[in-house]
Amino acid sequence: MEPTSRKKIPAKKKTWNRLGIGLFLGLLLPWVILLITYTQAANNQSFVSFLEGMWHMRALIKLLSLCTIINVGVFMLFIKTNRLTSARGVLMATFIYAFVVVFYRMMI
Repeated sequence: MEPTSRKKIPAKKKTWNRLGIGLFLGLLLPWVILLITYTQAANNQSFVSFLEGMWHMRALIKLLSLCTIINVGVFMLFIKTNRLTSARGVLMATFIYAFVVVFYRMMI
């Protein structure tokens, strides 16, 4: 029997297989989706006033929770391309958002 050997990962693939990259993308992409939502929904108001309005309507946390759905796609992309360390970072970012949501819900 031959011992199982690990495949060598190309250098280009290694640069995208880092915990920091996954964490950065996992934390940034929901805010990008929120910005896209703002551009579609806001009628001549600033981004800050849009966020304040969503906060007063108690919809900001709900909207941000929905924006984290993009992390599922990024997570699956990293899994499919065998970038497991980056996928771990995306999962960590999603858990950070989940803790924020749970903390917010407990405070209300």
